[in-house]
Amino acid sequence: MGLSTFFAHFLVFGLAFGLLEAAWMAGYRRRMYQQELGGQLAQRVDVRVILLLYLVYMVGVTVFVMQPAWTIEYWPVLAMGVFFGVVTHATYNLANLAALRHWSRRVAVVDVIWGGAATGLAAYVSVMVLKGVVV
Repeated sequence: MGLSTFFAHFLVFGLAFGLLEAAWMAGYRRRMYQQELGGQLAQRVDVRVILLLYLVYMVGVTVFVMQPAWTIEYWPVLAMGVFFGVVTHATYNLANLAALRHWSRRVAVVDVIWGGAATGLAAYVSVMVLKGVVV
């Protein structure tokens, strides 16, 4: 797979996942975080850190999910995306549950489920678009 294909995967996944995350953050997630974590939340999110987080995540999905999936059927892309999303979101949330005084178990469970579903769906749609199945 060439560099141009890598960047195409990276950009299409970034767009698909970004749209899902924007909808999720604007809706239920914001209310749940405020309710469960209230005083622990920063007044303003550091946009530079968020952008770095998403860039690292997009590279991870591109390398570990989408590139290997390029030569296989479509459904394993969904499964690999769900697995990658669950592993990465569980790592984050389990570390927070272990290290922070007031990390919410509810936030952890919902975030892991969402991370798996959103990553799987975004990876699946991205590969379908890039293979020309969905335009």
